[in-house]
Amino acid sequence: MERIGVGLALIVALCWGSADIVATIAARRQGTFATTQLSLIVSSMVLLLFGCLAQPQLLLGRGPSPVISGLGLGFLAGILTAVGYFSLYRGLELGPMTIVSPITAADGVVGAILAVLFLHNSLSFWQTGMMLMVFVGVVCASFDPTEVQRFMKAGRATSLFKGGIWWGLLAMLSFGVMLFSIGLLSATWGWYLPILYIRTVAALTLLS
Repeated sequence: MERIGVGLALIVALCWGSADIVATIAARRQGTFATTQLSLIVSSMVLLLFGCLAQPQLLLGRGPSPVISGLGLGFLAGILTAVGYFSLYRGLELGPMTIVSPITAADGVVGAILAVLFLHNSLSFWQTGMMLMVFVGVVCASFDPTEVQRFMKAGRATSLFKGGIWWGLLAMLSFGVMLFSIGLLSATWGWYLPILYIRTVAALTLLS
C-alpha cells in the first residue's frame, strides 16, 4: 500500500506540473477568467463521469445526515477553491511560472498547520523543521532583491514582491484551506464526494 501511495503521489505531481504549463499558455492566450472557468467545469464533468462509472467502488451510500452536516464547510471550501484557481492562473499569466508554481505548491504546509491548530494533530521536531524550510524557501523566492535594496536606501519600495507572486501566495492560502476541508470532510463523506462538491461549488461561484 505504501508503494501505491508513493506512486500515486508521483502521478499527482506530474499532473499538477503539466496542468500548470498548460494553464500558463492558456491564461496568456485567452485570459485568466476563461481559463479558470473552463478548467473547473471540465474537471467537474470528468469527476461526475468517473463517479457514474465507479459508483460501486466509491461506497456513496453514507446516509444524508453526515453529508448535510458538512455542506456549509464544503460550500466555503468551494468558494475558496474558486479564489485559489483564479489566483493561480492569474499568477501564471503574469509569471514567472518557475516561481509562482512552487509557491502555490506549498499549500500542503498550510493545510498541515490548520490541522495542527484545529484538529490538534501533532508534528515531530523534524516535520516542523521541514515546514519552516518550505516557508523560508517561499519567502526567498517571493521577494525581489532589487526592491529590498531600494527599500533599504530610500525607506520605501514600489513592490517587495515580483509580478504574479501576490496571486501565487493567495492561491497557496486558498488551496491550503481547501485541502484541510477535503481532509476534514473525507472522514464522513469519503474521498470522492468532497472533491466533486467543492469543485462544483467553485465552478458555480466563478460563473456567478
